[in-house]
Amino acid sequence: MPTTVIRITICFAFCVAALVTGCRHASSSDAVAVDREANAIERLRWVEAANATEDATAELAAARAELRRPKLLALATRSPSYPGLNDDQLKRIRSLADDRTAPGSGDVIFGENHRRLLVRLYKYVREYNQSIYKSLMSSAH
Repeated sequence: MPTTVIRITICFAFCVAALVTGCRHASSSDAVAVDREANAIERLRWVEAANATEDATAELAAARAELRRPKLLALATRSPSYPGLNDDQLKRIRSLADDRTAPGSGDVIFGENHRRLLVRLYKYVREYNQSIYKSLMSSAH
């Protein structure tokens, strides 16, 4: 009988230790997740006040002044994507424009606020790329 009590006590101690360790680990990983979301949101804050049409106009002017090709915006996903341009449009504009990755873009969503900003970024990039395309196509004719 005493051996059974010792076994139960040891088993109970191991269960409590596992539970405490698991809870400590969960709160640690929760903190990491919160930090990741906060960092991702911080990298996207700029898009809240951004104006895609004005930024595209400024990019076109800077490209002319610096004698370089204007830059489209790409989203950093598994393979770069160019919202606002279909495949035919992208083929037509490739010889007239370079590209750069939109700051803060990516294909991992860290939370609801991050998702909201990624949606805003997608809309911004779509409008920006369409403005660059329209301008380049009108001046190419």
